Amino acid sequence: MLRQLVLRSAALVVFTAFVQYLAPAQQLGPWLDAQPLSPQLARLLPRAQEGYIAEEVKLADAFHQGRGTEANPQMAAYWYARAAGMGDSYSQVQLGNLYLSGNGVEANQTEAFKWYARAAAEGSPAGEHNLAFLYASGKGTTQDLRVAEHWYRQAAEKHFAPSELALGIMYLEGRGVTRNNEEAMKWIHRAAAHNNTDGWFVLGNLLNEGSVVRVDEREAARWYEKAAKAGHPGALNNLGLLYIYGNGVTRDYAKGFRLLHAAAEARNPIACRNLARLYMEGVGTPVDLSSAILCLMLAAEADPESAASLARLQPLVDPVGWQKARELAEQWHAQHPGPWLSQKMEPVSEIGQLKAPN
Repeated sequence: MLRQLVLRSAALVVFTAFVQYLAPAQQLGPWLDAQPLSPQLARLLPRAQEGYIAEEVKLADAFHQGRGTEANPQMAAYWYARAAGMGDSYSQVQLGNLYLSGNGVEANQTEAFKWYARAAAEGSPAGEHNLAFLYASGKGTTQDLRVAEHWYRQAAEKHFAPSELALGIMYLEGRGVTRNNEEAMKWIHRAAAHNNTDGWFVLGNLLNEGSVVRVDEREAARWYEKAAKAGHPGALNNLGLLYIYGNGVTRDYAKGFRLLHAAAEARNPIACRNLARLYMEGVGTPVDLSSAILCLMLAAEADPESAASLARLQPLVDPVGWQKARELAEQWHAQHPGPWLSQKMEPVSEIGQLKAPN
């Protein structure tokens, strides 16, 4: 009981500093008065206001995810900050994520680093993983790949799959460690065994490319299939191409196009570029220059190769057809908001998340 009271007092200092980031009109009272809560959340509020961590975390998650109330990232940050100040490692990770993304608080990589470091000190695998990511990328701190390797290993040895994969890729690329393909495969296989979709995708790539292990397109297709079923945009694209060309699977143009379109819908610019090429060359479909141009227009802002192809095609297309394709592209963007995926799929840059405590 005494420890709980001491923690609440210490948390008040952290919480007071956090509130200074908020405009007066955004402080707690107006938010709660204006935002309706479900009966279940309303019952949590008194204990959360008294400083009980479990209730603070549940309220934070509710505001973060929009469960039982409207999503409100500032309120989520408020309650995560209270619980984080009392030493809750889950909230420390979540608050770090908010600072890194600038969601609900002003983006601040140094603050993200601070909260990930606190979570890592508590032994949180997600905190260790995210701290490693910041050291690896030089965000919020000086880049130090050896320190990054240390923290990835700390989390990986606790069977935290994103760190297992990140450590494997470090060995694969020789970043922060001596390159070691055997060690790389060991950690990547561990990530895959722990149902990490990026791990499945990376294994598919390695088996498909043959740069580290013997080429095995059937086995590559099996790993891509697992990742594609989980909605992985890179796996959807790569598996689609295997079906288009009949590599490792029975050729199936219809399935290949379905997978590529699903990858494009997930805002994978490489999938858009691949579809454009297939439409231009008439592979598995009649030649369709209009569809090719549309796909290139969609991907051009994120993919320089698509932009270059589009520039070469423009003189060959009548202005009316070009304008129609542009209107369709704008309509598609309006229906699919959000950033394009990076061309280079880098699971190392994934920010680890933990499930909320029960």
